Amino acid sequence: MKRVLIGVVLLFVLADVRAEELSKEGLENLKKAAQKVADAQKNQDHKAMLESVPPKLIEMLGGKEKFIETLENIAKEFEKQKVKINKVTTADPVSITKGSDGWYAFVPFHLELTVDGKSIKSSSYLLSFSPDDGKTWQMVDTSGVKTLKEAQKMFPNYPEKLAIPKPPKE
Repeated sequence: MKRVLIGVVLLFVLADVRAEELSKEGLENLKKAAQKVADAQKNQDHKAMLESVPPKLIEMLGGKEKFIETLENIAKEFEKQKVKINKVTTADPVSITKGSDGWYAFVPFHLELTVDGKSIKSSSYLLSFSPDDGKTWQMVDTSGVKTLKEAQKMFPNYPEKLAIPKPPKE
């Protein structure tokens, strides 16, 4: 009888346990935030980029002014080397995971460049984090984040079991 009672209790507990899902609004906000990053990248809108990255990254680069200066220097170098960003696109988010401090997701991110007259395609992911249930998102390109340790520099509570994916296919 005791076993049956334990079994019934377990059944009720397990029936009530379900994986948390990001809200529809949170998912839409994630997609919009990723598109904002794509547009900022294409248009070299450094202030918009500043609003989208994790505060830790800004801190690591020496503050807001230094962050913008770094982006401006990269843009000048692109111009000098005849690099033109032609197209930047995103795709539907993957690996949406609830961590101890918020939501994490990866958004496929594709760049089409012209370098000295030659077309080049590059793909990566935007590692995305929302501390407020999907209302706002912070993002960083995973081409510069390859390991758990690197992810945790920007997102200290990044889930240890959340693998950083290999670059997506075009």
